[in-house]
Amino acid sequence: MGIIVHHKPANNAVLWNMRVWEAAWDGNNVWDTKGTSTEDVVDFQLPDAQDSRKLQFKYHTTAPATGRNGWEADDFTRRPFLTSPTEIWTFESSPRILYQNPCPSGVIFRRGDALTVHVITQNAFRSGRLYVWNPYDPNVQPAYFSEAARDDANGVSTFNITLTEWMTSGFNLKLMQPAANDQGAVWEPDASNRVWRPCDGASLWLKSGQCDVRRTPLALTPVVLEVLFSGQLSDPGCRCSARRSWWFCWRDRHLTRPA
Repeated sequence: MGIIVHHKPANNAVLWNMRVWEAAWDGNNVWDTKGTSTEDVVDFQLPDAQDSRKLQFKYHTTAPATGRNGWEADDFTRRPFLTSPTEIWTFESSPRILYQNPCPSGVIFRRGDALTVHVITQNAFRSGRLYVWNPYDPNVQPAYFSEAARDDANGVSTFNITLTEWMTSGFNLKLMQPAANDQGAVWEPDASNRVWRPCDGASLWLKSGQCDVRRTPLALTPVVLEVLFSGQLSDPGCRCSARRSWWFCWRDRHLTRPA
């Protein structure tokens, strides 16, 4: 049975559909499925897949009165990172996927409660701000939170968020660098838009350029990378990239050539 997807859109007056695709050697496998609305959430079911990490999906809409179609931006294309979850949750204006109930029973935040947000960023958003907004109500004024502390040795900026009433059930957030010295403001791309929900807790860890929200610090983890390359490359190099960060690395390298 396919994964159940619970999506909370901002506009409930349109019909919601999901476009799903999976890369294949002879082209993409593509599915399109209609959502079922329940109060303020639209439910979908992903196609059966042995490994859901190979799937990608985004949403599109149809206006009932006119038949006009609309699509989410590619920035919000979602990619599961678990092999076979049973349920996932997605949100307006963010590619983040949650793998647990966003508002579990007994987890309550109130006005005045504080969140501590640790952000790993080397230079791009050092001394920057967190921008917090409500994509479900354009009448709610967004909020900015300045850097409260900086650990240059580890590249970590800390922000403190004091919740107002509208924030207690969740909000969207991203990093920005205010305009200064004749330079315009710098914003994270929309693909980095995050959501916070009560299940995330009061102590968060973020990485600039990524939409994930974690409860524990990021840690370097060794991985095995196998690469098939042309025999014309006598001593290939490896370049691994993350948004706004670059590493050049070969460690414990072992080259094997066919006989």
